[in-house]
Amino acid sequence: MNQRRKFLIQFGAVTVMALLAPRATLARLPGGAEATDPSGDLSKDDFKTMLRSSFYFYDTSARYQAQVKLVQVRDYSSSTALEQFGLVFRGSSQTPLPEGLYTASGWNRAPFQIFIKPIKGDARRCYYVADFSLLQ
Repeated sequence: MNQRRKFLIQFGAVTVMALLAPRATLARLPGGAEATDPSGDLSKDDFKTMLRSSFYFYDTSARYQAQVKLVQVRDYSSSTALEQFGLVFRGSSQTPLPEGLYTASGWNRAPFQIFIKPIKGDARRCYYVADFSLLQ
């Protein structure tokens, strides 16, 4: 019974911290750089201006890192309250990345967190998508 109570207390504390933590501070990079939530200050139009720009994706816990290029901004149905879009990145097949949460840096922006998943690839390239649903 004590183990269950301890688990519930710890789970509740983590849940409260996740809900109350500022959205802007999600992770810390080596060297003290801070990763931020892109939905805090980036929109679909912002990403459209970054087309053909290079980004670096890092996952320090699994030691994955790769350089990718933003090759497409997909328009999904949106409303006045919700902006929905997807980003397609192209990377080398020499450094494939598994689905997961990465820290992205590049294009003179502060590093930010992004969840990507592989969508296709060939002998030379891997493609990844990141879908967004941002409250307006």
